[in-house]
Amino acid sequence: MPPGDPVARLVGALSEVLEKVYPPELERYGVSARDRLGARSTHALRGLADRVAAIFGVNEFDLYVHQMPAVALELEFTDPVSILVPPFAQKLGESAQVFVLARAFAQIARKLHPVERLGPDALELLLAGAARVVDGGFPAPLRAGEDSVTALAKRVSRALPWLGRGSIEDAARAYAASPSVDFNDWCLRARMSAAAPPSSSRTICPQPSS
Repeated sequence: MPPGDPVARLVGALSEVLEKVYPPELERYGVSARDRLGARSTHALRGLADRVAAIFGVNEFDLYVHQMPAVALELEFTDPVSILVPPFAQKLGESAQVFVLARAFAQIARKLHPVERLGPDALELLLAGAARVVDGGFPAPLRAGEDSVTALAKRVSRALPWLGRGSIEDAARAYAASPSVDFNDWCLRARMSAAAPPSSSRTICPQPSS
């Protein structure tokens, strides 16, 4: 994304508090916190994910494998972020697993992972709610409505921390003052830019020598 993009700035600022705005729903995938593959897990996929994460400078994340039908890795707003791996990805070869994991970690590293969880309409509504916290006259998105923005503004306001609140509010003011964007196009560009991992990722696949 271009430097100084007000949408990316606000998405990144909000990424730290989204667990309070959108409580995680691990049960949707048939898993619970007990199924978490944490940093000490010896699961092979966790080991591969750790190697991919290191390329992007992502130090903390949780990993889950599940059996619900899905066409992509999904993310949940936990602390740290949870990556949920569906059956198709569990059956891929290692190089293909590296590719799908790299896309997820690219987004997490840039703090743009909310794009993957929310989609264009929900993301536009979230940012409108954040803008409404600092600008009571910020308009509601056409596809959302006043009640939806008001409700989400209250959720965002409650989620803001005492420390660090100012940086989120500054990002919200910058977004509120910026020209409107096409969120379908913006989200598409955010996803496409995550599909080009750094060249060093080519060295992930070979297993470390014993």
